[in-house]
Amino acid sequence: MSTDATPAPPHPPVERLTPDDPRLSFDGITGWSPEGDGDGGGLLPLRMPLDRLDTTLSANLARLARTTAGVRFAVRTDASSIELEVENNPGGSPLDVRGDRLLAHRWTGGPGRHRIAFALPAGGARPAEVEVWLPHLSATRIAAVSLRGHLSPPDAVDPPGARWVV
Repeated sequence: MSTDATPAPPHPPVERLTPDDPRLSFDGITGWSPEGDGDGGGLLPLRMPLDRLDTTLSANLARLARTTAGVRFAVRTDASSIELEVENNPGGSPLDVRGDRLLAHRWTGGPGRHRIAFALPAGGARPAEVEVWLPHLSATRIAAVSLRGHLSPPDAVDPPGARWVV
């Protein structure tokens, strides 16, 4: 019987980022709302400042401003996968993950909390620019973004500049 221990294979590094981490470059938001059930549901990206949202004369405008239509974040990483902890309300519209501007994954989840992981193109000569477009018909709260299997730390992506949305 041998007493030589075989070392376990190394676990890939995991970096867990909160949604307000500056290495996640968000577009389409003015801030964050911590409102919710109070038990770690995450942050809701807002398309209208919270102080203005509370003064709208239209309940429908306030509801629509809480949806994540047109909201995306980007990160430059060489990670092999990205994991998202999100809560959709009501759910049903797609979340898109793009790698270097190409659609890599589309996920449509129902209402409630979800932990979802997507493989990323890893092992390239340079880190990829990964974008996550949030569902456009939901109020999607983000609890965490985790990157697995990276060799270099994640980095923010420069904002793309003005874009026309029609």
